[in-house]
Amino acid sequence: MMHMDLLPVTVVLETSSNNWARGYYDHGPQSLDSMMKAIRTEVEHCDVFGGFIVLQSMAGGTGAGLGAYSADGVIIVQNEQLSTICRTLLSIQRPSFDDLNELAVQAIGCVLLPSHWRTVEPNSQPTFKAFSKRSYESEQTIVTSGQSGVRLLSDLLSSLCFHPGYKILTLRFTPQVPAQSLDFTNFTWDAQLKYLRQMLITGAYKELEMDWNIKLPTSSGHDYRQRIFSSSVPHLMNRSVASLLILRGSGSECVGVSDFADDRLYPIWQVDPLSVASCSSSYGRYELAASLLTNCQSSVYPTSRALTKGCNMLASKAYLYQYFEHGMEYASFESAFASVEDIVGRYSSL
Repeated sequence: MMHMDLLPVTVVLETSSNNWARGYYDHGPQSLDSMMKAIRTEVEHCDVFGGFIVLQSMAGGTGAGLGAYSADGVIIVQNEQLSTICRTLLSIQRPSFDDLNELAVQAIGCVLLPSHWRTVEPNSQPTFKAFSKRSYESEQTIVTSGQSGVRLLSDLLSSLCFHPGYKILTLRFTPQVPAQSLDFTNFTWDAQLKYLRQMLITGAYKELEMDWNIKLPTSSGHDYRQRIFSSSVPHLMNRSVASLLILRGSGSECVGVSDFADDRLYPIWQVDPLSVASCSSSYGRYELAASLLTNCQSSVYPTSRALTKGCNMLASKAYLYQYFEHGMEYASFESAFASVEDIVGRYSSL
């Protein structure tokens, strides 16, 4: 439980004026002590502390600059993908920011709301191995219910971001149904998981975007090669470092999900690629709902595209003076771009 009335509030009257360098080099160091004091006070009054989730913009100054000064895993949520889902699947022809935010929160909420760990095979008994990689959990919970609750956010990081070279997460959610169609929609786990798995294989974010002709290689080994990634054309098959599947609704504890643990979806060095959590309660207006949070190659295309734009702007010396006046140097850009190229390279070679 959190006691928000005990949280000291720090108000910064001056923004970063849409300047990343100002947020990172000025407001970050200036605000660090007061932010840490506020956080420390709040954590000390928590009954159980699991971690932090920070919602921030990837552009601008206060959100991206100050936010970047203070982050272990990053979930990328693209506005253009949310807008496309609103228009093509939810019948919202002119989606507002409220519409985009509601859709994003719907997917994130499915991950963050309380749930408990379950095994990949529904008929198998939980073993010590099933919970060995989880961080501290209340012994009383395990004794009384026989189930280990998902701890936010430490369990998510240990399940998905255990490798220091892979920290970018992608979120997929199903069903994607307009409100007026809910009464006429028959929800089944087989259909939900079939769509979600194909979204994972193809790297698609929405159901209508999938190519059903893309299949996993017939070889069970890893001696095949997928199409080389191009910055202008997304790769054919999406591969993942690890996946976290969250199921909500009746029957979520016993539905089979072993297809998501197929070793052809993961690198050869990954021995425990899939974590599964469930909750028998329905999720909002949906009888059945599923979220898939993956550390996968879907991040390559948007990251590479942003890198190309950044390199072009640096070459044209666009707005550099706004960064230089707050302590950044030309070498800072080159170092940052090299780090991003490293990230793209690692994910592309999975």
